[in-house]
Amino acid sequence: MAVHNLSVNLRASHPQGSRVSHDAFIGRLTIAGDDPIVDATKSKSEWMAALAVMVAIEIGEFTDAEEPSEAFVIALRERLVAAGDWLSRQPIPVFDDIRAAGLECDVFVGGWIDCDQFDLDLPPNFLLACGERGLEITICTND
Repeated sequence: MAVHNLSVNLRASHPQGSRVSHDAFIGRLTIAGDDPIVDATKSKSEWMAALAVMVAIEIGEFTDAEEPSEAFVIALRERLVAAGDWLSRQPIPVFDDIRAAGLECDVFVGGWIDCDQFDLDLPPNFLLACGERGLEITICTND
């Protein structure tokens, strides 16, 4: 298995490293109890981004599956589709307001892999929701 874990985060940061308050980012988002948001945190220190974790998945969740790698891929796709649906429900002006307040906002995909390659298929609804909201997608592994 190439991927041990993966997280997909909506991220806001201040270009000069200032903290991002709850009200400046998380408080502007619409998050209901049944939404796919795993965690939402403001900046806890300077140079730390505020995050809304849309997907958090580990291969260890699927050790009992007949094909753990396949189960991981299927679950990841389902969670990314749910994240795309959630993002599409976020009003576009919210992201304009976040940027107007001087914050940078994007999607950060982070993970841990045990080899030099992994495949990541991003569903169209997720890409569309990101694009409509002007969210760049950054992917970084083993950081």
